[in-house]
Amino acid sequence: METRNFIYGCNFVYWELFVPVKGVRHITSKEAKDKFKDNKVQFVDVRTQGEYRSNHRKPFRNIPLHTLKNRLGELQKDKEVVVIRQSGVRSMKAAKILKKTWL
Repeated sequence: METRNFIYGCNFVYWELFVPVKGVRHITSKEAKDKFKDNKVQFVDVRTQGEYRSNHRKPFRNIPLHTLKNRLGELQKDKEVVVIRQSGVRSMKAAKILKKTWL
């Protein structure tokens, strides 16, 4: 019984973290860079403040993932959002937050 609960738990974590979000497209760093001059796009770095300070790229603004829900008002709902991260997990979580909020 404990093993079964563990397997279900792993499946839930996998589903929440790695299953693509409908309407969210992964882009390359070149594709993101091509959007830098587009004023209809906003750029968000969801890493921690320390990670952002140690290595960040303009025009990305830092909104750490753990603060995103409380800071959604800083983003414009009618603009495309490009999210950057250290690995894919945080950006996927951020995309899910944005999709749920802005349906």
